[in-house]
Amino acid sequence: MSHPFNPERARTLRIIRRIDNSLLKNRNKRLADFDLTAAQSDIVVYLMNNYQKKSEINQLDIQRHLQLSNPTVSGLLNRLEEKGFISRTSSIHDARYNCISPTQKALELSNAMIEHMYSSEDAMLDGLSNSERDELYRLLSIVLENVEKEEAESQKKAK
Repeated sequence: MSHPFNPERARTLRIIRRIDNSLLKNRNKRLADFDLTAAQSDIVVYLMNNYQKKSEINQLDIQRHLQLSNPTVSGLLNRLEEKGFISRTSSIHDARYNCISPTQKALELSNAMIEHMYSSEDAMLDGLSNSERDELYRLLSIVLENVEKEEAESQKKAK
């Protein structure tokens, strides 16, 4: 049985999709000055935040953290290496893995990239009070938890 389309029923989904698209466009435009895309920047920021905390970071760590597929992360890492933002060395713990580290070029951009991240979030939340920002974060966290729960359940059914 088909259901008549009710635009009110999918409005939250549509607005989240529009927000995501706009954020991605804006991030890519602002990151062009660094010769990075938003996805590449996410990897560089992850590396900069974790390379001193962990003895080794490998591709699987990045895949898990960013929830991206192996081929996607491989392509992003290849481009980052070509651009001089990362280096890969063999793991001393497991020869099957390469360790991924930020280069000096990436480290020199770290403050600018962090500032870019903060200013992007400030622009997105402009006009919201601190309590409204906290409430938005709380609600979005619930939404994310629901979406991830649904994803996990669909993966279980697929097996």
